[in-house]
Amino acid sequence: MKTHFRNYSVPPVTAEQLRSVGVDPSDLYWSPTFNSWCLCGPVIVALPYHTTGQLLHELGLTPNPEA
Repeated sequence: MKTHFRNYSVPPVTAEQLRSVGVDPSDLYWSPTFNSWCLCGPVIVALPYHTTGQLLHELGLTPNPEA
């Protein structure tokens, strides 16, 4: 399972995928500090210390292989 997504131009999932599992699409953001896509908001509070890949897996989302 891929855990980090470092392609700035390709988010790991679409806004529609996030909405389908009840996550606000604005909770997915590019972090220049970590040079990776990250999640914030209620999903990260419920599952602390998970990587973005682990969170997407827990949500049942399939990441874009280009991410």
